Amino acid sequence: AALVETASHRLLFDTGPRYDDHADAAARVVTPYLRGHGVEALDTLVVSHEDSDHAGGTETVIEAVPVRTMLASLPRGHALRETAEERDIHFTDCLAGQVWTWDEVVFEVLHPMRLPAEGERVASNARSCVLRISNGRHAALLTGDIEAPQEAALVAGETPERLMADILLVPHH
Repeated sequence: AALVETASHRLLFDTGPRYDDHADAAARVVTPYLRGHGVEALDTLVVSHEDSDHAGGTETVIEAVPVRTMLASLPRGHALRETAEERDIHFTDCLAGQVWTWDEVVFEVLHPMRLPAEGERVASNARSCVLRISNGRHAALLTGDIEAPQEAALVAGETPERLMADILLVPHH
C-alpha cells in the first residue's frame, strides 16, 4: 500500500495483503496509519489487481475511511466491484490513457493497454494497473505486479521520459 498526498487530495494505491478471514494489513497497518495522519477520506483508491497481497485489505479500508472513487483492474463480476456499488463509490476500470491533475500533480494510468474482451481470460498480474505520478520535477511509478511481457510492452510503447521515475514501486515478479 502507498499513500499519495497532494495539497488537497489523497490517493491510496493498493491495500495490502489479507492474512486470513480475520486479519489483513489494512486493519493492522494501513487504516491506523491513515487515522494517525489525519486522513478523513480518500479521493481515489487504486486497486492494482485482484491478488490478495494487493487487494486483501480493500474492504477494511472502505469500512474505515470514506472513498469517493475506486480505480481498479478487476475482472467483471468481482466482489469488490459490488462492494463499491453498495457503498456508492464511483468505480472506474484502470485503462491506459486516463489522466487527471490534482494541485499541479499529474496522475497517468499507463497500463493495462486495453480491457479484456468478454470471456477473455487474462492473468491478474498482466492486468495490473500502472500509475505514474509527477509534479514536473519528480515522478513516481507504481507498477502493481506487471510481469516481463507487460514491462516490455511499456518500454516499447512509451517515450523513455514517461517511464523515468525518482520512485519506483518494483513489481515482485
